[in-house]
Amino acid sequence: MRNHDLRHGAASIMAALGIPPRVAMELLGHSNIATTMDIYTHTTPQWHREAMELVSKELWTDVE
Repeated sequence: MRNHDLRHGAASIMAALGIPPRVAMELLGHSNIATTMDIYTHTTPQWHREAMELVSKELWTDVE
């Protein structure tokens, strides 16, 4: 495994743990947050499902 691969993994794990992007950017040594978010941070199908479930719950929950 290359160091570059480890950086991608670390960025994605930090995102999964809810670590603020600015903190991840600084820990990874990036000078621009776009580098961290656009290149190094990856999502998972599980995160997509969870996001859609939250949106669905919000849209279809009865409001009293």
